[in-house]
Amino acid sequence: MTRFAHLATLSLLLGGLVAEAAPRRDISQLDLESAKQTVTATGLEIRTLWGLSPDNGVGILIGGRLVRYLSDAFFLGGGGYGGSLVGRPGQTGGFGYGGFIAGAELKASDALSFSAMVLLGGGGGTPAPGDQAAGFIAEPGVAIDWAITKGTRLGLTGGYLFLIGSRSLSGFVIGLRLEAKSFNLSFPE
Repeated sequence: MTRFAHLATLSLLLGGLVAEAAPRRDISQLDLESAKQTVTATGLEIRTLWGLSPDNGVGILIGGRLVRYLSDAFFLGGGGYGGSLVGRPGQTGGFGYGGFIAGAELKASDALSFSAMVLLGGGGGTPAPGDQAAGFIAEPGVAIDWAITKGTRLGLTGGYLFLIGSRSLSGFVIGLRLEAKSFNLSFPE
């Protein structure tokens, strides 16, 4: 057997032991009125950062976000993105940023929703040799999301990224996001 096969077998055995040892809870007597409901959304996104000044090319970024809905409409969370800057002679750098997210969502139908959000945090990068930029980030944005299956959405996002104090890494952001929403109930002990 290969090393991978040994590890897979061991993982399955340990997983079975943990499942057997986990205490079973009788949920038939639980009061649903006392349950606390939470909805979270986790998304993976590919973004293009364009319109960089002065002609700093285009940023190709990948990242994600995790938000928790405080009500049917309002959410808070965090996110981060990073990648390369391309399309400029002599360009060797990359760019990354992240921070806190706050926003609101408006449902147009069961399958279509619109949201507006803002990301506040920090970031930086090197658009060209000797041209480093870092600082506070503010990114207001909007999104259109389509439900492709129950709990999974595909979204088109757009916004403007402000790197305060640096025009060279500020620009328009367009992205494609795949997001999974989950609903959880928790009961007091």
